[in-house]
Amino acid sequence: VSILISCSIYLFFIKKEEFIGTTFSYFIGALSISLLLPILFSDLSLGTSLRIICILLLIYTTIHIDKRHVLQRFLQIAYLLAAISIILFFLTYIWGFNVVSPLFPYLLPSYSEGMLYSYTSPVYNFVFLHSDRNCGPFGEPGQFQCMLTVALYFSLFHSRLIAKNRQKKYIAILTIALLTTLSTSGYIAFIFIIGCYLLHPQNYKNKKIKRYFLTGLCGVILFLTVTPLGHNFIEKAVYDKIFNTEKHNIDFTQGTGGARTKSITEVIELIEKEPFSLAGLGYDRMKSLNLEGCAGILSLLIAIGIFPFSILFGFSFWCIYHKSQSKWDILIRILLIINMGLGQPNIMNPALFFMVFYSYLCLKSNSVPLKKQTIQESEIKETNEIYLSNN
Repeated sequence: VSILISCSIYLFFIKKEEFIGTTFSYFIGALSISLLLPILFSDLSLGTSLRIICILLLIYTTIHIDKRHVLQRFLQIAYLLAAISIILFFLTYIWGFNVVSPLFPYLLPSYSEGMLYSYTSPVYNFVFLHSDRNCGPFGEPGQFQCMLTVALYFSLFHSRLIAKNRQKKYIAILTIALLTTLSTSGYIAFIFIIGCYLLHPQNYKNKKIKRYFLTGLCGVILFLTVTPLGHNFIEKAVYDKIFNTEKHNIDFTQGTGGARTKSITEVIELIEKEPFSLAGLGYDRMKSLNLEGCAGILSLLIAIGIFPFSILFGFSFWCIYHKSQSKWDILIRILLIINMGLGQPNIMNPALFFMVFYSYLCLKSNSVPLKKQTIQESEIKETNEIYLSNN
């Protein structure tokens, strides 16, 4: 609530002339009005609607406050969180939680179904259920991988706004952190990023960074295929989610993969039986119907209804198409949204929508094409002033 109030004061009072009348303000208004219908006629809570609006306003406010440096700050934060998470993950992975137990009295405990679930800090969550996976500052690794893959996307596809020496560090640390999440969604997203980046037009890429990236990728493959820790990663992130307990046949009905498959199937069956469910049921009603919520994009569709859902993602995809470097830039962002939406229960991750709206809110429509530019560390500020608008 405090975040929503702060963003509203900034946009509707302090920066009223710059915000009111923009396309984004009309989008927020239309989405807010459309969310009133399921609130009035279904079990959708006001809190869920406010949370969606709050995330979007927070992203707009964050970008608007300092467009020139917001990307660098996002990447620096992601890099620091990834580096800290790698250190703490390997400490607990090798020596167990006892090595960090002196910190627990100073951290915030969280509970699930009456049981201690984790100890939370602003930079890392010690989650007992996922003791062999890197959750970063989130409650589960699937949300952490979203932030990491978005940061990797920016490190590769917006490399001309990043110093080359920093770009190498970002790619290395983010990739290592992503591997330690043991997130199937994260690994799939990583494959998407690799494929689209290699197909991305050559004039958008730096050849040295491309070689560095491919060399690192070979190192990752070697690590996964040779080391015992790599075998353990593959076992838990791939085999256990695809094959049945006997490891003989492919089976998507077991484990987390089975839960996601069941979630998708249940939502499709519900729409077939009750088409009016597309008007929005609310999360409480979905829980009473025992609907699995593992596929976040479908759960959001049933919860808020097709009208606000169409406004949210229709405008998101329009922003992606309106400001993009190439068809591969468009494709990778859409694939990351779909992958997150079908693989995780919560699709409203701020990092994901930061990726969606960054180019639209920052890049000038009449700016010089990025493919005609090169950048060195000393030129970052000057280049940002050329490309990033202040409106």
